[in-house]
Amino acid sequence: MSYRLLTNERALVLPFALILLSFVAMYTLFLIGIYETNIKLYDEMEIYMEKEIQSLYNMLIHKKT
Repeated sequence: MSYRLLTNERALVLPFALILLSFVAMYTLFLIGIYETNIKLYDEMEIYMEKEIQSLYNMLIHKKT
């Protein structure tokens, strides 16, 4: 009797465990996507700042001459 009850409890827990695992996997992929997006934005911002600094430097050089 207790063996069947334990087996039935496991059968009930398995779908919930799979659903929970799928949510954890989706959340992990979501966080990885956010991280990759932030890295791309940081790279774009770094390139923009380098160009901006270069243009300001060029303006300063041309003002002195």
